[in-house]
Amino acid sequence: MKVEKLENSISKEEMEIDNYVPVSISFPENDLEAEGLYYYRFINKEYSFVEFKINSVSKKIVNVTVTSINDIQNSDFIFNGSIPEANPIINIYEFEYGDVITNNRSFEFYIGEKKIFFTSI
Repeated sequence: MKVEKLENSISKEEMEIDNYVPVSISFPENDLEAEGLYYYRFINKEYSFVEFKINSVSKKIVNVTVTSINDIQNSDFIFNGSIPEANPIINIYEFEYGDVITNNRSFEFYIGEKKIFFTSI
């Protein structure tokens, strides 16, 4: 999944945590309800599963669902970069041939600094 550009606005999130889906984060302001959705799924070799729901017109992330984390790295992970506070606009060119993309490449979860990081390898 590629970010096309960053919009200088921040959407308010709604987080839901329950017993079935560990974490679901919604961005209702990014959802143009009458429009279609694209789904980008990441699944790794340990069957950790993260899904991004993207509005087909606004190109913004509508929802991030962490369905399972089976291999979190609990270490002294220190993030040395910076993360801009912005609303990413997703490049939807990849969805030209279908509404769902499943990416089976490696990714990992790290916990550190009281945060969980999702990294693609």
